[in-house]
Amino acid sequence: MSELERRLASPPGRTPRLDEVTAHLRLRAERDGLLDVAYAGMDSPLGPLTVLVTPAGLLRVSYQDEPLEATLQEAADRISPRVLEAPERTDEVRRELEEYFDGRRRSFDLALDWRLV
Repeated sequence: MSELERRLASPPGRTPRLDEVTAHLRLRAERDGLLDVAYAGMDSPLGPLTVLVTPAGLLRVSYQDEPLEATLQEAADRISPRVLEAPERTDEVRRELEEYFDGRRRSFDLALDWRLV
């Protein structure tokens, strides 16, 4: 029985929570090198944003008027189908954006992935 099967075969009376399963899958994908595009949402003065990153750098920042499903599908079609919500992989980008919106940053130190341009 695999580790995932053991986690899914929860003790009697306890169903694994979706966030537990998702966290396990995310860690496993990262460990096995199967996470090509990570994304996370964030609040901003412009409204909700979605940040996508790859190992090469920032791939895209999407605004709330762009459907998330379409943004993720474009990344899956053009970069890799291995797209997963992984906020910790987007921390640096989100931190720099927050500093910019707070007026504490005027330029960015981020690597960029130009493949969607």
